[in-house]
Amino acid sequence: MSITTTTAFNLLPDGSIVMQGDHAPGVSGAKPFSELGVQSQRKNLGSYEIRGPSISLPDGWRATVYRDENDEPTLRIRLLPDADVLTVLTSDPASGEPKDIVHMLTLRVSIASA
Repeated sequence: MSITTTTAFNLLPDGSIVMQGDHAPGVSGAKPFSELGVQSQRKNLGSYEIRGPSISLPDGWRATVYRDENDEPTLRIRLLPDADVLTVLTSDPASGEPKDIVHMLTLRVSIASA
């Protein structure tokens, strides 16, 4: 039987996930994050892939973007779910050009787990 677990984690500019400290992943379910099978990588400038079993976007809150000293968002994001991969595209809010994550990007996703 498959159980859906929701998790929130912080993605860094190099595509890695913060695994320790105050910004470590949180999980709403019985399994720890390390057993959910979530993997991430930076593909290109402003393009990241998050992989996980039947990864999907939950209802409600999905992402938090770092804000600058004027409380303006440092990025625009597009979340594109497809089968076992979530593509995250980030761009400059003013120019629309691809831009890597500034500081970190918090994502919330759902993962199927046995």
